[in-house]
Amino acid sequence: MAVAWLPAGVAAGAALTALTRMGWVARAAVVALVSWPVLFASGAISDAIALNERLDQHLGPQLRSSGTWVAVGLMVIGSLLTARADAARGRARAATWR
Repeated sequence: MAVAWLPAGVAAGAALTALTRMGWVARAAVVALVSWPVLFASGAISDAIALNERLDQHLGPQLRSSGTWVAVGLMVIGSLLTARADAARGRARAATWR
């Protein structure tokens, strides 16, 4: 699971870094606030399709699905890794100008 969601979080964090001037906290919040509904909905939809049941029967159980929460957490961790890399690059640039 980490092999999929950590790089996705890194990519999301890198995209937000390149496109916005958000700080690391805002980037992590945006990644969480965007990835959670997408993963929640896709999980509920795929469960409903797999069991040939109505979608509303899978919305409640999806809230308790640890996989969704872990995936969102890994996305946020991945986005925070880009903040750490940005800080290291900034320190390296500052050291070369001295």
